[in-house]
Amino acid sequence: ILMLAAEGRLKIEDDVRRHIAAFPDLGHRVTLAHLMHNTSGIRDMLEIMRLGGVDLGQPCTPQDLLDAVCRQRALNFAPNTRYLYSNSNFMLLGRIVEQVSGEKFAAFLERRIFAPLGMTMTRHTPTTEELVPGLATGYLPAPDGWRRAHHRFPLHGEGGLVSSVEDLALWHALFGVPTQHGATLAKALATTMPFANGTPNTYARGLRIKSWRGITTIGHDGLWPGFKTSFIRLPEQAAAVICISNDGASDPHDLAFQVVDAMIDGVPGVAAVPSPPDWASAPELAGRYLDSHSAATIDVGRDAQGR
Repeated sequence: ILMLAAEGRLKIEDDVRRHIAAFPDLGHRVTLAHLMHNTSGIRDMLEIMRLGGVDLGQPCTPQDLLDAVCRQRALNFAPNTRYLYSNSNFMLLGRIVEQVSGEKFAAFLERRIFAPLGMTMTRHTPTTEELVPGLATGYLPAPDGWRRAHHRFPLHGEGGLVSSVEDLALWHALFGVPTQHGATLAKALATTMPFANGTPNTYARGLRIKSWRGITTIGHDGLWPGFKTSFIRLPEQAAAVICISNDGASDPHDLAFQVVDAMIDGVPGVAAVPSPPDWASAPELAGRYLDSHSAATIDVGRDAQGR
């Protein structure tokens, strides 16, 4: 989207309806910028389908997903008033790339990004039914060992990218090289946009900007049945940690930050590793927690008596 904007073929402040004719008037102006920052309020298409009785194991078409989003008659919230990750945002952005460029999304990515960077092990794979040489299979734990993870949903701008550590290292190298799009693109992708009330939104354009022990981190995690990833850049150290797993019960995010901790230990100004929470004195730690070994979840909270 930023490449097309730089060429004057669209503007990031364009209304989504300018490019997606079927997108309904929901009473608010929803822009491409809102999509990129996950502040659009558009409902997540996977949740829409799930509430309609269709899970990831049932087949559907790209048009089914677009139709589900376009059938909505309201937003979760007014644009740019809060953050909520929505796969619909990136699906729509991918379709807009196709609409404006006149190319299939996979072809655009290959011609404009992967091929120029020499990323020979990276491609867009809308389905797992296509045979791709060297592509790993995703797995989930089963009582007797492992089972293949399947999904029947088509993937578009919201996912479907497969790659390797080597190729992602090439992508990381782009951000420190002032080539055709390198430095300018890196800055644009990491640009945040505050909410309407002025409160900062740490989600930039497809990237999360965080501080860990006083060190800035820029990255994103990903997951799909049988696959999990974490890609964290440390711009002040000119380094990156890339973790890709085809074990659906693994926790690449935790593993990546263990590596980050090892890299920054002893660096002047870096804060100590945060202490683990004191559960006995911190009953406010309510929420859902994941057992990384079994993939089971547990919900923690107070009952009606406050216990």
